[in-house]
Amino acid sequence: MVPSPFLLDVEHACGPDRIVRNGQPHLSSVPPDDDVRSQRDFRVRAVAQALDDAPALLARWCREAEPPPAAGGVLAGLRVTYHRSRGAGFGPFEGMLTSPAVVQELADKYGPSRCWTPSQLELYASCPYKFFLEKVLRAQPLPEPELAVDYLGRGQMLHWLLSAAHRRLNELLGQPSSPSAYDTEQFVGVIEALADALREQHEHRAALESGLAEIDIRQIRLWIDRYRQQHAEYDEQWSRWELPPRPTYFEVAFGPTHRGDDDEVARVLDENDPISTGDAFEMECGGEVVRFSGRIDRIDTGRYAAQAVFSIVDYKSGKVGARTSLASVLQGRSLQLPLYTLAARWLLAAERAEPFRAAYWHVSDKGYQEKEAVKFHDLADAGIEPSEQWRELEAALGPRVRSLVEGIRAGEFPMHSWDDRCTSYCDYKTVCRVNQTRWLEKTWQPPETWQISSEERA
Repeated sequence: MVPSPFLLDVEHACGPDRIVRNGQPHLSSVPPDDDVRSQRDFRVRAVAQALDDAPALLARWCREAEPPPAAGGVLAGLRVTYHRSRGAGFGPFEGMLTSPAVVQELADKYGPSRCWTPSQLELYASCPYKFFLEKVLRAQPLPEPELAVDYLGRGQMLHWLLSAAHRRLNELLGQPSSPSAYDTEQFVGVIEALADALREQHEHRAALESGLAEIDIRQIRLWIDRYRQQHAEYDEQWSRWELPPRPTYFEVAFGPTHRGDDDEVARVLDENDPISTGDAFEMECGGEVVRFSGRIDRIDTGRYAAQAVFSIVDYKSGKVGARTSLASVLQGRSLQLPLYTLAARWLLAAERAEPFRAAYWHVSDKGYQEKEAVKFHDLADAGIEPSEQWRELEAALGPRVRSLVEGIRAGEFPMHSWDDRCTSYCDYKTVCRVNQTRWLEKTWQPPETWQISSEERA
């Protein structure tokens, strides 16, 4: 048992070995009745007794002539805990906003003129409460004072280098081409020149920042060495095509580029890209037109049986996470690839190109995986035909987007997350009580949610 400061003072005053200690270890955070020595101990003891159906001590504490400042907070916390533990559904203390004035303000803020990004709706579908904190309240978590990798900055470097490299390689041949079409010396020469350009952007910064940037650049160089082999494997899949899909457009932006009332980094239209536009992509969603903006990492174009086709590639530099599946798209947690694909078809309308595949390219891992791609069309003897996956997605995507938008407008931001491990990494884990709702087995799904089996959900 750790002696209290008071006991240590008495021992010091009486001299060594003059006081005999007799005690048992006390591991509970609630002090026993005979060991309450401070306002904090009194408060903890009073609340503990109240939770055991003995509220007399807490009531006496709160009815004092001059109740301590903490009394109001304790009572408010108990009131919140009481309401959260009642009922099978979520309530006002768990993110469900019920004030008509607040709901009206949300309906105005996120009305028909709103320009969404797919990532915003994915965030809401995955964790409505995090969307509320991050996008509605704009609560900024305090940064940790630590020396760590800037994964966002590294990802931006990687995206820039890949897009710039593909543009230069295409210029060398005068047409869309694959990195595997060049010998090692040519490819390495292009990459090294671009890596030096990245270094020049950081050489005037502080020594620490410049050193960390150099580490990131070296890591990216290692990935790019493997990227060329990944691309060779990607190219082999289309060897029998009339015109195999080749990298054609890069960092394709669509939608407004101003910040507006959004907290995302403003995008700058790339003048080198011929199909970028400031116009929003508009999609019919359950009787309402929903507007989108975004940036597509890469669009590959090709031709099969005289039909122009295209595929979407989205680069990922981090650890491989959850894969895009039909179930995750229908739940709204993986909307980016299908929405970017529809936007690309709109941008390529003059070419009359049809979507073929959309997939993440894990640069630091196994690259492009055909088995994980969203399949829009399949190859047939006479050409291409819509896949079963796309038939189901096409019918469900619009209503799903509309249901997410309506949930936001209605003020439904419950503490509900699809990821059971979210409390181990989320920036808002200190203010969220999702574990309480899980213990109470509370569930939530936005309106018109498709019923998906546990096997599909996994």
